[in-house]
Amino acid sequence: MNFFWLSSEWLAYGLILFVSLWIVYRYFTRNFDFFTKQGITGPKPVVFLGNIWEQLFVKPEELEIQRLKKYGNIYGVFEGNQATLSVADPVLIKQILVKDFHTFAVRPALSNTKQHLKGQSVNLMTGDEWVRQRSAVSPLFTSGRMRRAYPIIDTCLQHLMDTLAESGPTVDINQAYKWYAMDAIGAVAWGVETDARHRPDEPLVRCATEIAHISPLKTVLFRLLPHRVLSALGLNSLHSTAINRQMHEILRQLVASRRHQSRHDFISQLLSARPTTSRVIAGSDGTDESQSYEGHHINEDGEKAMEKNERTIGANESALNESEIVANSLIFFIGSYHHLFSKLSYCTLDLALNPRAQELLYAEVRAVAPQLDSTIPYDTLVTLPFLDAVISESMRMHSTPLHVSRCANTDYQMPGTGVTIRAGQLIQIPVYAIHHMDEYYPEPHRFLPERFMPENRRKLTPYTYLPFGAGPRHCVGMRFALMEIKYALAHVVRRYRFVRCPETNAWPPVASHPTIIVPKSLFVGVEARHD
Repeated sequence: MNFFWLSSEWLAYGLILFVSLWIVYRYFTRNFDFFTKQGITGPKPVVFLGNIWEQLFVKPEELEIQRLKKYGNIYGVFEGNQATLSVADPVLIKQILVKDFHTFAVRPALSNTKQHLKGQSVNLMTGDEWVRQRSAVSPLFTSGRMRRAYPIIDTCLQHLMDTLAESGPTVDINQAYKWYAMDAIGAVAWGVETDARHRPDEPLVRCATEIAHISPLKTVLFRLLPHRVLSALGLNSLHSTAINRQMHEILRQLVASRRHQSRHDFISQLLSARPTTSRVIAGSDGTDESQSYEGHHINEDGEKAMEKNERTIGANESALNESEIVANSLIFFIGSYHHLFSKLSYCTLDLALNPRAQELLYAEVRAVAPQLDSTIPYDTLVTLPFLDAVISESMRMHSTPLHVSRCANTDYQMPGTGVTIRAGQLIQIPVYAIHHMDEYYPEPHRFLPERFMPENRRKLTPYTYLPFGAGPRHCVGMRFALMEIKYALAHVVRRYRFVRCPETNAWPPVASHPTIIVPKSLFVGVEARHD
């Protein structure tokens, strides 16, 4: 009798467990037929993880290429149970990012957690709030503002030159550019001379360095788990809570200081910024505002704009408040730091491995800077064609595996596909894979700067080069990033020749980072020029 009672009890427990597991299974697989119903192919997802599990075995950038080759320009993937449509067709990319921008105006957050202060920055704003902030922040990155910022980074360049002069025949150029990136962003964005090489323990340098690092494991958890679960686990930020607080307090103190002592840094300019009193276009049938950047290839000239969903910004619109200024200052650093030093590092590696290209660049720079200590004027620097071609090709080859992502705010029929994108559905554009497709870039793994020379740009398929995104939500700091990279690379190449040495690794080891490819170290030989 006791045995029968125990058997019944275990049977009941087993039934409860089975039903519980079935409910969990159904919950985490409830959307797995989302794409097959529409005839869209894609990799098979697994319970809870979706398709993220594949990144445990294959690098994200290689996985992108494999998927694009296997499934074509439109395919579906899952992050956990979240259905995401991957679109790699250039015509559709222009449609989504530019022509029908008003339907895809939302840029989804990197994680499911509430972003607290960073959530008040322009890159995560939507609707009228995004328009207000964007119209206030965009003037910080005009050509005129960049000209004013140009002399500020001269001291940072001198620190970089001192590092190279004292390094000996071999240098970890990645570390040298890290110091330069910290100094340059600190000077231009915050009005602070950091001298990161000699003062690594300064609170601002230490906190900024630590907050720039994002745990890949945290990123995966934040993408998979809902906000309530993350809060219950005490996970409220991708970064250390203590470092977040310290960094926010430092930036608040800088904001308070700039109220009384204005400078030419971005914080001072944000304090006086007002939304512009002109129309801000929330969608366009042809014009891509990210095209108008001096000398840099973006995409084709758009058709004549047909403005719609316009919003007029009035003079009575409120300026940015303190939290918004701190949030934008912080996100500007996080978005710039790794990109700046990693792009410079890979550019230098590409030149060291391709001496012919390096000598062509040297000749171009020497023509405008005849003396070793010559300073190249801003208007000359930004229009040097081969310099821009070298940087463009290096950014294409070493682009981020992070997708350009958008979220549909209403149902949308993708032209010519029969596919309907539902309101709230995520769209991702696999930039790295597009940059490495043979049909757009023959011999994609060869460093060929000539692809981006002015006479060859028309041969490039529009909307297949997207290092800064495209359309109204392209990277607002693009002009600043290009200026910082060009300024350092041109002046360094004028004074030094980079060569391959025994320590040079053509495929340098990369640091653990969830969104970009960052070298751990990158050694090259350095030879001083004397002419």
